[in-house]
Amino acid sequence: MMVDDISVNPEEHYKPNTTYQFTNNEDLNDSRLANLKDATIYLNQQLNACGYHSPLDFNNNDEKSATKIVECISALLQQQQKDAAYREEMHDQHQKLQSDYELLTFTIKTLKTRAELSEREVDTLRAKLIKMDDQLQSESEKHRSTKDELIKTKANLQNVKSQAMHDIRKRETEYTRFKEKMQKLLNDKYHSTCGPQGVNLPRKQTIKNAHYAAPFISCDVDAPIVSCGFGHIEKNSEKIKQGDGDADAHPELASLKTPESYNYRAAHTQLPFELFAQNLEEEVKDILLALKFEWDNRPVGVIDDFQQKDDEIRQKDDEIRQKDDVILQKCDMVRQKDDLIRQKDEVIRQKDDEIQQRDDVILQKCDMIRQKDDMIRQKDDVIRQKDD
Repeated sequence: MMVDDISVNPEEHYKPNTTYQFTNNEDLNDSRLANLKDATIYLNQQLNACGYHSPLDFNNNDEKSATKIVECISALLQQQQKDAAYREEMHDQHQKLQSDYELLTFTIKTLKTRAELSEREVDTLRAKLIKMDDQLQSESEKHRSTKDELIKTKANLQNVKSQAMHDIRKRETEYTRFKEKMQKLLNDKYHSTCGPQGVNLPRKQTIKNAHYAAPFISCDVDAPIVSCGFGHIEKNSEKIKQGDGDADAHPELASLKTPESYNYRAAHTQLPFELFAQNLEEEVKDILLALKFEWDNRPVGVIDDFQQKDDEIRQKDDEIRQKDDVILQKCDMVRQKDDLIRQKDEVIRQKDDEIQQRDDVILQKCDMIRQKDDMIRQKDDVIRQKDD
């Protein structure tokens, strides 16, 4: 059987495990031709699978078959070169992606470490915030208790002040009643003594001696009357000058009343000018002596009590002012702590935002790494298919 008689049928399949038995040289040649035919069929099948659809004919020695074989081999060599270049390029890209993957892995580890540190800082800040909240509550309780004490102190001071004013008004009322009583007694005494002294007036020297020997107002006898004060004497003198004879006389002195013709005012106005001036001078001296006696025997205890009350009120006002200052300081401290807590909250919020942003960046980079791994896997599959 000649080689030229071999025809290639694409539908036939190559059987590589087929065994042949050779009896002589003719059988050997026939087996070689059969093997060549099977090899040709197999090569055409592989070329058809790779995209080269026109089958090759290795048995014909014409120029067309040889040209086709050469073009096929040249195309295979070019494809092999392209595959080698593409494989090298893919290898470089794989190395680059591998380095990027390692860099991103290291970055992820660093970011995770920073995230853990940030979480620890956030926990520390939260613990500090809880502690500051407790301190703020305690300070608020102290502030409330101080405020309550201040309100109670103000109420007590108001009560003390009201009581002091009530005592002052009560003493003024008693003092006014006492003045009225003394004024009444003084008026009675003046009305009872003005008549006999104005009937027979002594001479100038006699009047002076009589005045110093037995003054018009005796300090020993009339001390309770003189202690009523300058106001009583002024009122009494005004009544005497006005000629008020309607006042009720003391029962014991009713018998000493003088008739209307011997009135004190009339006696003074009917005297000569020198005697009237001398008598007026003596009365002024008596009034000055009475004022001196009243000043020496003034009630010092009442004034001291009033001064003590004023001092106590002043001290209480100072204490209230100090309490107000302390409350203002506490309010400033509470306001500062509120500002610190607000700043800490903002810092914690910023840290949370940074952690969230870092987590988003890590997720994006993980997605990118996953996509690049998929691309590398696809390219490896393509290269593997081309190698096959």
